Amino acid sequence: MSSATLDIVATFLPKPGKSGELIDLLSSVAEKAKEQEPGTLIYSILEAKSLDGIDQVVIIERYTGQDTLDFHMAQPYYKEMVGKFDDLCEQRPTASIGTVRGGFVKPAAAP
Repeated sequence: MSSATLDIVATFLPKPGKSGELIDLLSSVAEKAKEQEPGTLIYSILEAKSLDGIDQVVIIERYTGQDTLDFHMAQPYYKEMVGKFDDLCEQRPTASIGTVRGGFVKPAAAP
């Protein structure tokens, strides 16, 4: 197995009026992952709109490898979160997994 990090981009289509509740749920999982999962490097939550104006919530995750992703998905709080998607989302989230092959990340400029 390669030692490359794994990145996930998942897109959720919240039911009307459920964006806040979905973001709260994802934020709770993010906090637990930050505290309990050293192999979870990034867990960013974006409130977004598609180019055609549809409300979305997008998460961007980075893991040190497949083993840490598997560990994340085995946690009880992850399984509990997944069990709530039907109540909060129009459909199951779509997700893509991959490895960064180019681009950059700049640190934010100091204010």
